[in-house]
Amino acid sequence: MARHPRWTLSQVTELFEKPLLELLFEAQQIHRQHFDPQQGTG
Repeated sequence: MARHPRWTLSQVTELFEKPLLELLFEAQQIHRQHFDPQQGTG
């Protein structure tokens, strides 16, 4: 996973203005791109 380049003020502002549930949904989508949701952590 690539590191994010330096953040601009507008990017930070946009992130902080998003509703919490939208942020959680986006995080879940990104997580599922990298990890199999059907595989347990047993």
